[in-house]
Amino acid sequence: MTYLASALYPALPSLRALHRANPPMWNTGIAFLVLCAVCIGLTQVDDRLFNGIDVWIKPAKFFGSIGLQLLTVAAALLLLPEKTRNSTRVRTLAFIMVAMMIYETVYITFRATRLEPSHYNETPWGAVGYAMMGVGAISVVLFTAWVGTLILREGPGTLLAKTVGWSFIIAAPITIITAATLSAMGSHWIGGDQTDATGLPFFHWSTTGGDLRPAHFFSLHLTQIVPAAALSGNRGFTLAIGGFTVAAAIGSFVLALAGIPLIPLN
Repeated sequence: MTYLASALYPALPSLRALHRANPPMWNTGIAFLVLCAVCIGLTQVDDRLFNGIDVWIKPAKFFGSIGLQLLTVAAALLLLPEKTRNSTRVRTLAFIMVAMMIYETVYITFRATRLEPSHYNETPWGAVGYAMMGVGAISVVLFTAWVGTLILREGPGTLLAKTVGWSFIIAAPITIITAATLSAMGSHWIGGDQTDATGLPFFHWSTTGGDLRPAHFFSLHLTQIVPAAALSGNRGFTLAIGGFTVAAAIGSFVLALAGIPLIPLN
């Protein structure tokens, strides 16, 4: 119990402490999770389809994913000394991260309401909007990795702190590679049905051909999956989960490029 308590501290602070870590990031993360729920609710009253699924599913997934990422980084800032956490550099970069993510989700939602693609949009405005999303996404990944280096250098040195630091750093190159490939390919589908209608439940990843989204998912959310394992206080278990998640990201990436679905159902 003593070891577990040591591993958890300060992973279970009060909500007030989490909010104080970085109010813009924390508030935006909470708002995004609420908007994710709103979008899910809208699927029950708006039956318009895009790529074979309800038009509100994509905004819901982005609000949920980005909201979780913002909350994760905000909580991780508590692992830093207060002076570092409240430094002008950290707060400025966090503000930029929040601003870019607000832009991305607003843009995706705007396009969804018009039954237009936010990604791979070949119109002039669409190309500019997509490029700006790319810049924002890269900035978020790099900021997260930088926070990871700060935690390794200035954090408490607990299992949790080390896991958060390394997961933030390792996730960066894998996420950038999968995101760059998604952009270069011009589609997340590689063979199979060019629709989400025949995809997996909830995720809508292709079941008939290659799909780059699973690799992007595992690489991006490694920053939540592995630190969650560290809450067990068991180093071996944490390493196993970390290895599995990295392997899932790389393995699903290789499968996608080969045109093979992660889970073939059709």
